[in-house]
Amino acid sequence: MVINTQVQNIISDLFENKLIPGMTIARDISLNQVTEGTYDSGTGINTDTDINITLSSIYQPVRKEDLEKLNVGRTGQLIVTGDISIQIDRNQTDAPVSINQSSDIITIDNEEYKIVDLKQVNLGPTDLMWRMIVRKL
Repeated sequence: MVINTQVQNIISDLFENKLIPGMTIARDISLNQVTEGTYDSGTGINTDTDINITLSSIYQPVRKEDLEKLNVGRTGQLIVTGDISIQIDRNQTDAPVSINQSSDIITIDNEEYKIVDLKQVNLGPTDLMWRMIVRKL
Protein backbone atom coordinates (compact mmCIF):
# COMPACT_ATOMS: atom_id res chain seq x y z
CA MET A 1 0.00 0.00 0.00
CA VAL A 2 3.05 2.27 -0.22
CA ILE A 3 1.94 3.47 -3.66
CA ASN A 4 -1.49 4.42 -2.27
CA THR A 5 0.19 6.63 0.34
CA GLN A 6 2.39 8.24 -2.31
CA VAL A 7 -0.61 8.94 -4.55
CA GLN A 8 -2.52 10.37 -1.57
CA ASN A 9 0.41 12.66 -0.75
CA ILE A 10 0.63 13.92 -4.36
CA ILE A 11 -3.12 14.64 -4.40
CA SER A 12 -2.91 16.44 -1.05
CA ASP A 13 -0.02 18.59 -2.32
CA LEU A 14 -2.02 19.40 -5.46
CA PHE A 15 -5.07 20.54 -3.47
CA GLU A 16 -2.85 22.55 -1.07
CA ASN A 17 -1.20 24.29 -4.05
CA LYS A 18 2.19 22.79 -3.12
CA LEU A 19 2.73 20.52 -6.13
CA ILE A 20 3.79 23.28 -8.53
CA PRO A 21 5.43 26.14 -6.58
CA GLY A 22 3.98 29.53 -7.42
CA MET A 23 0.99 28.13 -9.31
CA THR A 24 -2.49 28.23 -7.79
CA ILE A 25 -4.52 25.30 -9.08
CA ALA A 26 -6.91 24.63 -6.22
CA ARG A 27 -9.53 27.15 -5.08
CA ASP A 28 -12.01 27.17 -2.22
CA ILE A 29 -15.67 26.28 -2.66
CA SER A 30 -18.40 25.93 -0.07
CA LEU A 31 -20.41 22.77 0.49
CA ASN A 32 -23.76 23.35 2.20
CA GLN A 33 -25.06 20.12 3.72
CA VAL A 34 -28.67 20.11 4.90
CA THR A 35 -29.73 17.19 7.06
CA GLU A 36 -33.42 16.76 7.71
CA GLY A 37 -34.06 17.22 11.41
CA THR A 38 -36.70 15.91 13.71
CA TYR A 39 -40.31 17.01 13.90
CA ASP A 40 -41.35 18.73 17.13
CA SER A 41 -45.05 17.98 17.64
CA GLY A 42 -45.28 20.70 20.30
CA THR A 43 -44.23 23.49 17.94
CA GLY A 44 -45.17 21.82 14.66
CA ILE A 45 -41.74 22.65 13.27
CA ASN A 46 -39.23 20.38 11.57
CA THR A 47 -35.70 21.56 12.48
CA ASP A 48 -33.06 20.89 9.83
CA THR A 49 -29.32 20.95 10.43
CA ASP A 50 -27.42 23.21 8.04
CA ILE A 51 -23.62 22.85 7.84
CA ASN A 52 -21.30 24.91 5.59
CA ILE A 53 -17.88 23.47 4.88
CA THR A 54 -15.11 25.29 2.98
CA LEU A 55 -13.17 22.86 0.82
CA SER A 56 -10.16 23.14 -1.43
CA SER A 57 -11.15 22.06 -4.93
CA ILE A 58 -10.14 22.06 -8.55
CA TYR A 59 -12.90 23.06 -10.91
CA GLN A 60 -13.49 24.06 -14.50
CA PRO A 61 -16.44 24.47 -16.85
CA VAL A 62 -17.44 21.37 -18.81
CA ARG A 63 -16.21 21.90 -22.35
CA LYS A 64 -18.40 21.17 -25.36
CA GLU A 65 -15.82 18.69 -26.67
CA ASP A 66 -16.03 16.68 -23.40
CA LEU A 67 -19.82 16.24 -23.42
CA GLU A 68 -19.95 13.05 -25.48
CA LYS A 69 -17.34 11.35 -23.29
CA LEU A 70 -19.04 12.46 -20.04
CA ASN A 71 -22.53 11.37 -21.15
CA VAL A 72 -21.57 7.81 -22.22
CA GLY A 73 -23.88 5.28 -20.56
CA ARG A 74 -26.05 7.92 -18.89
CA THR A 75 -29.79 7.97 -18.72
CA GLY A 76 -31.83 10.79 -17.27
CA GLN A 77 -29.87 13.85 -16.15
CA LEU A 78 -27.37 14.54 -18.92
CA ILE A 79 -24.32 16.73 -18.52
CA VAL A 80 -24.60 19.93 -20.55
CA THR A 81 -22.42 22.86 -21.60
CA GLY A 82 -22.26 25.32 -18.71
CA ASP A 83 -22.03 22.62 -16.03
CA ILE A 84 -18.90 22.66 -13.89
CA SER A 85 -16.61 19.73 -13.14
CA ILE A 86 -15.25 19.72 -9.57
CA GLN A 87 -12.66 17.53 -7.84
CA ILE A 88 -12.31 17.53 -4.04
CA ASP A 89 -9.54 15.81 -2.06
CA ARG A 90 -11.35 13.38 0.27
CA ASN A 91 -8.44 13.45 2.72
CA GLN A 92 -8.36 17.19 3.49
CA THR A 93 -9.17 18.06 7.08
CA ASP A 94 -12.80 19.12 6.65
CA ALA A 95 -13.76 16.77 3.81
CA PRO A 96 -17.16 15.20 4.46
CA VAL A 97 -17.55 11.45 4.85
CA SER A 98 -20.48 11.57 2.44
CA ILE A 99 -22.11 14.00 0.03
CA ASN A 100 -25.83 13.92 -0.66
CA GLN A 101 -26.35 14.51 -4.36
CA SER A 102 -30.03 15.37 -3.97
CA SER A 103 -29.81 17.98 -1.18
CA ASP A 104 -26.26 19.35 -0.86
CA ILE A 105 -25.47 22.68 -2.53
CA ILE A 106 -22.09 23.89 -3.82
CA THR A 107 -21.24 27.60 -3.77
CA ILE A 108 -18.56 28.98 -6.08
CA ASP A 109 -17.92 32.75 -6.06
CA ASN A 110 -21.32 33.41 -4.39
CA GLU A 111 -23.21 31.39 -7.04
CA GLU A 112 -25.14 28.28 -5.96
CA TYR A 113 -25.04 24.99 -7.85
CA LYS A 114 -26.86 21.67 -7.49
CA ILE A 115 -24.97 18.40 -7.86
CA VAL A 116 -26.05 16.50 -10.99
CA ASP A 117 -23.39 13.78 -10.92
CA LEU A 118 -21.21 12.45 -8.11
CA LYS A 119 -18.50 9.80 -8.07
CA GLN A 120 -15.92 8.63 -5.57
CA VAL A 121 -12.40 8.11 -6.87
CA ASN A 122 -10.54 5.33 -5.08
CA LEU A 123 -7.25 3.51 -5.51
CA GLY A 124 -8.14 0.05 -4.23
CA PRO A 125 -9.34 0.58 -0.65
CA THR A 126 -7.90 4.12 -0.45
CA ASP A 127 -10.32 7.06 -0.78
CA LEU A 128 -8.78 9.75 -2.98
CA MET A 129 -11.29 12.27 -4.34
CA TRP A 130 -14.88 13.24 -4.93
CA ARG A 131 -15.55 14.04 -8.58
CA MET A 132 -18.80 15.86 -9.33
CA ILE A 133 -20.62 17.79 -11.99
CA VAL A 134 -22.67 20.75 -10.78
CA ARG A 135 -25.24 22.99 -12.46
CA LYS A 136 -26.19 26.57 -11.60
CA LEU A 137 -29.46 26.87 -9.68
